[in-house]
Amino acid sequence: MYRQKFFEVLDLAVTCVERRFDQPGYKTFSNVEQLIFNACRREPVAENLESVVKFFKDDFGKDDLESELRVLRQLYAQSDASSQTPTIRNVRDVLCSLSGGQAGLITDVWRLFQLLLVLPATNATSERSFSALRSIKSYLRSTMSQPGETEPFDGPPLPPGPNGCAENEGHCQRIHSTE
Repeated sequence: MYRQKFFEVLDLAVTCVERRFDQPGYKTFSNVEQLIFNACRREPVAENLESVVKFFKDDFGKDDLESELRVLRQLYAQSDASSQTPTIRNVRDVLCSLSGGQAGLITDVWRLFQLLLVLPATNATSERSFSALRSIKSYLRSTMSQPGETEPFDGPPLPPGPNGCAENEGHCQRIHSTE
């Protein structure tokens, strides 16, 4: 009986996690992020570039964005952050440190970075499913007991100590001394 409930909850948890990370919005967010980070790491950008241009259709030209990502690659390599793994903060710092002329060279990358900052990584549906999962987990914890167990605790309750604690004296003194 407990095994069946365990596997039902486990199956529900796996399904919720898969559903959360299989959302189109999350895939778009991930593609935009990887496109910018791969350009900074000097890794191939073709696959992510294709999916980003396909998603944003008329907003970005493939050739223009590709050439601007090459400029970003050079600017990132010349920056102080080049020795670190690219993060959103590092890329932001590099972009903010550019002069007006340099920033004018990568206007599409700027727009793409701004989109990255405002794209939602999840949606309300996935958050509700995790909330429901938490409720189910709480319910199962409160209703399940070990086989042969009649009470939630073994043995009779301990009488309260002089400080109102039902624990041993040393433990109560440590708790009250830290207050």
